[in-house]
Amino acid sequence: MKTKQRNSKNIKQILLALLFLFAIAVTASCGGGGGGGDGGGGAPSVSSPPQVHISYRDSTNTDLKYATNASGAWLTATVDNAGDTGLYTSLALDSSGNVHISYSDSTNDDLKYATNASGAWVAATVDSAGNVGWSTSLKVR
Repeated sequence: MKTKQRNSKNIKQILLALLFLFAIAVTASCGGGGGGGDGGGGAPSVSSPPQVHISYRDSTNTDLKYATNASGAWLTATVDNAGDTGLYTSLALDSSGNVHISYSDSTNDDLKYATNASGAWVAATVDSAGNVGWSTSLKVR
């Protein structure tokens, strides 16, 4: 049983590392991280590490969570804890740096959207007709 738990822990650590690297690549390629200070985005400079933003499911509590290192230290927040949420997330930042997340609410089979644009996390149901919310994709203009 210990080997199975160790393997499970190792797989989780590998997946988190891959997710972290993916988030860095996406943030840098989308103009996040403010490389060079010219306002054009691009690759971050050595003196200015990329600002990483991650939306993810907390499987222990079945919640949607958000993590960032934008302040220089890793911070996490629970975005939506109403039922079984946080699967199939997609994250985007607007031009003001506000976070927008689309995701699935598995309790109600709904597509949901959450943002911190008001200063606090606010979640709303986007579509509740049938079994929806799988494989979300989000773009903010």
